[in-house]
Amino acid sequence: MRSTINGTFRFRFATLLAFALLLAPGVPAGATPDDDRHHLHRVVKALSAGQRDLAQRHAAMLAAPALADYVHWRLLLDRETDHPIAAYAGFIEKHPLWPRLDNIQVRMEEAITLGGSEEIALRVLDTRGPRTGSGHIALAIAWQAAGRDDLARDLIRHLWSHQELDEGLEEIILERFASILRSGDHEARLDFLLWERRGSAARRMFRHVSTGHRQLAEARLDLQGMRPGVDGSINRVPRDLRDDPGLTFDRMRWRRRKGRDADAREILLDPPDDLVDPGVWWNERKYQIREMIDDGQFGRAWQLARRHGQSEGLAFAEAEWLAGWLALRFAGKPAEALARFESLANGVSTPISSARAAYWAGRAAAELGRGEEAESWYVTAATHATTFYGQEAAFELGRDFPLNPAPAMPAARAHGEEIADLLEVARSLCEAGAAAYALPFWQRILELKPDDPATVLHEAAECGRPDLAIRLGKRAVRSDLLDPVATYPVVRIKAVLDPPSKRADAPLMLAIARQESHFDAGARSVANALGLMQLIPPTARAIARAKDMPFSPERLARDPEYNATLASGFLDNLLDRYDGSREMTAAAYNAGPNRIRQWVARFGDPRRMDRHARIDWIERIPFSETRNYVQRVSEGYEVYRRLLAEGGGWYIEPVIDRGPMIPLPVPKARPGTT
Repeated sequence: MRSTINGTFRFRFATLLAFALLLAPGVPAGATPDDDRHHLHRVVKALSAGQRDLAQRHAAMLAAPALADYVHWRLLLDRETDHPIAAYAGFIEKHPLWPRLDNIQVRMEEAITLGGSEEIALRVLDTRGPRTGSGHIALAIAWQAAGRDDLARDLIRHLWSHQELDEGLEEIILERFASILRSGDHEARLDFLLWERRGSAARRMFRHVSTGHRQLAEARLDLQGMRPGVDGSINRVPRDLRDDPGLTFDRMRWRRRKGRDADAREILLDPPDDLVDPGVWWNERKYQIREMIDDGQFGRAWQLARRHGQSEGLAFAEAEWLAGWLALRFAGKPAEALARFESLANGVSTPISSARAAYWAGRAAAELGRGEEAESWYVTAATHATTFYGQEAAFELGRDFPLNPAPAMPAARAHGEEIADLLEVARSLCEAGAAAYALPFWQRILELKPDDPATVLHEAAECGRPDLAIRLGKRAVRSDLLDPVATYPVVRIKAVLDPPSKRADAPLMLAIARQESHFDAGARSVANALGLMQLIPPTARAIARAKDMPFSPERLARDPEYNATLASGFLDNLLDRYDGSREMTAAAYNAGPNRIRQWVARFGDPRRMDRHARIDWIERIPFSETRNYVQRVSEGYEVYRRLLAEGGGWYIEPVIDRGPMIPLPVPKARPGTT
């Protein structure tokens, strides 16, 4: 029986005939673009329903080669069917600019066998690099066959110590590459698996490591599994391994899970020099900091925050800001706070984070009596006029924030031949009523043509899909290619622009709809929040009853006018309850009124606070999602207030009913292949 890379023989030819049918000529003479739109709509509908044979019959009627390629692409991504390796590899080579080629490559690598696959492995994997454990092994075998032993050795050693593998892949590596792996490689793999909490895989490594490392692993597994007798397990660890960062982390986490927070904090106050995985350490540290903030233990929270040990990414941005905020507002250390905020400003790049760093640097400088320096920081923050802290900085300066006019959406223009197929697919999906499936193509076009993001947004807007335009725009903003104001379209929905309510105005409706659904009238959350304003059915039913309106879950999920009408009633209730406080209203819309009552009892009433104290109140909200939500709605309100007052912004006529389409699933590698 011949062995396979993923332990299961998956090389099947069941769909080869389907591909032949798909690619063979058979299009009726005189086929028109309208015919293609009709057949493409049928194809997408059939694929969404899992009716692949029906989809292939309609695909055979498509006249445009790019649309036939699209169907081919969809079928290759479908995890319910397997295809020959040549089908995957051929598409990757023929269409190197298409989206989600990594996903197609994963499917190809899953199908690779040890027998006779070296040539294709070299051609595709050598060019693009492997994506899965199977692909790494196949490439190493191919490199060995080509006499590139050094490359094969380095590839296998890196794979062994950095990736999860199923038992079959492990056995292949141990059998075929035993002479390559050293004791240090096995110890590194064991440590990696313990950090990833893969207990079964870690135990499979016991026979390959020393007794001391096995005892270290057993102690960590006992701590991770909350098993009795952990003290004995720890005592059996050799003394030279007891300072292992992983063991220290697992001891700290065990204490927290046992409710021994004070003991867990002792470890966090004196962490190892090498954290190994700084991100998981930050998650534990952040939890303890937030718990102490909630309890009013600000000094101790500051002591934990200032030892965060983060140096990059989101964890650094969170940690450095928390350390600075606690130093400034609660520890009486404005000089240390300023140093933290300066460090943060130098380490972040997005508008939201940059404005946050500069605003708080200004606050710290002002506390130190450095007026000119504070003003300079506020000016820097205020340049990010679409952000919460940029707007707060403008207030500190005593001036309105400098909002640029929203750019006029340009007329569609000619594009280079290299993206012509991608653009044809995206436009055709839009015209066929399946615009959600066009998103990966517009994203890819944006990557390939980063100098013209406004035109890509225009394409999405022309589809009547403001949600796609916003998603694309945010991606361009993160890359500093687009003014953020372009991600604030004004959507022509009467109940949003002229809400039938006493207190909820158009800027608030627009800000909440943008944050909740990106103006996607058919959005549905995992919590069953529905439609444009993401109302949950019980709330919507109660509002409908109070407004003497019929309640319809179907309309709630599809009709933005109906959805926004009910949402405006809910917002009216919240604004009445909170005396017009938008911060409290936004927080209640996201987390529920019961939470607001708890937070007022614990942190005070923001309606009775000055501006600086209200900001602290927002930052003390225990839920990161709600903290972010309140700030994003607040900044969105101000942007839309200005745009509507000045007659600016760009307007989109949304598609009211998208039909029973669902987002295209992103294929994931099967267990043991990544």
